[in-house]
Amino acid sequence: MTALLSVYILTLNSERRLAQVLDSVQTLADEIVVVDSGSSDRTHEISHAFGARVLVRSFDNFCNQRVFAEESCAHPWVLALDSDEVLSPALQETLRRHKAAGFQIGNRLPDGYSIRRDWFFLGKQVRTFYPVKAPDYTIKLFQRSKMGHRGSRIIHESIQCEGVMIFNIHDPIFHYSCDSIDELYGKMDLYTRLAAADMNANGVRSSWLKVNLYPWLLWARWFLVNGAWKDGEAGRILCKYARDTVYLKYLKLKHDFSTPADSMIDQRCCSLGTEAGRLEAVNALWERLDEPKGTSSPPGLDGKRGGGALPPSPQWDVDRDKAALEGKRHMGGTGR
Repeated sequence: MTALLSVYILTLNSERRLAQVLDSVQTLADEIVVVDSGSSDRTHEISHAFGARVLVRSFDNFCNQRVFAEESCAHPWVLALDSDEVLSPALQETLRRHKAAGFQIGNRLPDGYSIRRDWFFLGKQVRTFYPVKAPDYTIKLFQRSKMGHRGSRIIHESIQCEGVMIFNIHDPIFHYSCDSIDELYGKMDLYTRLAAADMNANGVRSSWLKVNLYPWLLWARWFLVNGAWKDGEAGRILCKYARDTVYLKYLKLKHDFSTPADSMIDQRCCSLGTEAGRLEAVNALWERLDEPKGTSSPPGLDGKRGGGALPPSPQWDVDRDKAALEGKRHMGGTGR
């Protein structure tokens, strides 16, 4: 019996590869849901051209964006993609066969499938892309009633899959993560900001060694041990990116949470293991960063590396977002 499949795609100004992504799933999907964070390019136009249903949700963190997308899907099986993840022709054929069999393998019905993902940077397949050693396997296809992202981290989020049956698919997704240096470093401020908030919410503390020594040790491990040196210039660039990312997240953790106001943040985030607790951690961080600090200002979220004024603090209402996570939809807004 053929299973019904929803495909959701997270987007923000994703016109560069979105048509390629949508084309790779169009013949497989019974429904395509695009969850957009406020694009100003042709993302909506391209999505509608492929028959996708476009929902706009203001971005707070990656975990909640995925929970919203999953709860917006209509069918029991979900394929979760980013706007730079393209199904290979071999994977399309494999999924087509599995779908025709109701995603059953023999007489066993798994709860989800972990799919190989090949990573590309500047058009070249690479062996490492911090924090991933490539290729990796990640749960992309799953039964919505059995598993999902609820309770995951707010960054580098993953499916919560305790006590479920997972099968592997070895035909790959092609992950075209970055096509330029500007795009690579443009993501760094948001990622390190969320990483610092997540570490603080989970009781991690920074130190002189973590800021000044650990980034170089990590560079050595990724370049020499994990084999990034085999990728030539692309590998050298990505190892520098890994070093800079770790340096910045521990630097932000140290300085953005280094005053007596930390106790206030920790009290507000007493429910650290929940989405609401993590939201409060990030919300408190924004309030801290909005406080005047002489003539300097922290890095902005404008896609530029460092510098710039901080944009207005998003108005995150924890009760509202908790309600949204329970199935009450809150649409609208911009900014991922």
